[in-house]
Amino acid sequence: MGRIGKILEYLRGEFFDQVKIDIGGGNNSTAQIFTPVGDDSQPLLTDLAISISVPQSGRRIVVAWVDQKNPNISEPGARRSYSRDPDSGDIVAEIILGNDGTITMKNEKVTQTIAADGSASLTNKDGSFAMEAGGNVVINGVTIDTDGNIDSPATVTAATDVVGGGVSLKDHTHDYIDSVDGSPTTKTTDAPNA
Repeated sequence: MGRIGKILEYLRGEFFDQVKIDIGGGNNSTAQIFTPVGDDSQPLLTDLAISISVPQSGRRIVVAWVDQKNPNISEPGARRSYSRDPDSGDIVAEIILGNDGTITMKNEKVTQTIAADGSASLTNKDGSFAMEAGGNVVINGVTIDTDGNIDSPATVTAATDVVGGGVSLKDHTHDYIDSVDGSPTTKTTDAPNA
């Protein structure tokens, strides 16, 4: 028979963890925990355990536990996994496998999204980095397209020089015609001021 009980104590083992649970009526039971392979997580004392009897005298196993603090938010067909602060039970990191193929990983500081259309992004409070589905990369608003062209919505600053089409922005000069006393003379400008 299955029972729901309050977790009183968690006992870590090398391969089989155990919990002491209150299954009601003044009965406390210590039960091994069986969870899916690849799921190495520990219940908190605020969780409820779902235990079942096994064909041994008085023996129970825990097959799942329920987080009573953080509500379920996943959509049909999606999967959400999260870790919690052991003291407060607050979620500190989570991964959401969306029902459209989107994968979202986040914590308090950073969110990373891999979208079903092939785009991906990484964002924190100070900036962002994204690869669009078509291959363009956008870093804090600056776009680098798949041909290497760069488009910036702001000022571009170079520490030494910028060269475009073989012309140095730092050292280039211009020829011009100066007309002094009515006779045109070809002159060259000085390099730009630093």
